[in-house]
Amino acid sequence: MKVITPNGGTAGRKLTSEFIAFQRSRILKKLEIYNDPKSILEQSQDLGGEITPQQNYRLNVVSIGLIEALKLIDSHPEQYGICLDCHKEIDLTRLQIVPGALRCTSCQNRKDR
Repeated sequence: MKVITPNGGTAGRKLTSEFIAFQRSRILKKLEIYNDPKSILEQSQDLGGEITPQQNYRLNVVSIGLIEALKLIDSHPEQYGICLDCHKEIDLTRLQIVPGALRCTSCQNRKDR
């Protein structure tokens, strides 16, 4: 069986524990950035105290998805990279771009409609 490495090299479709740990650290970093009260406060003060739509999206949509991905990695790491809906493998490129992806592109597009 081939293995996918953290640097994106493919040698199959079993994600290595190193890759999953790397993705976990990326998710934690994104959560830290997106939910940093100081950062949100500073940015909102620049705009007269309002939270921007982008900040709201990060707080209420992206962060929730990242937390769900983190829960999956912590409870069932072998299921990370498998679409919740169709149960097919999520494309490696998608995982590298969106470490919190829980669905393949096709299923995510259907969900977003």
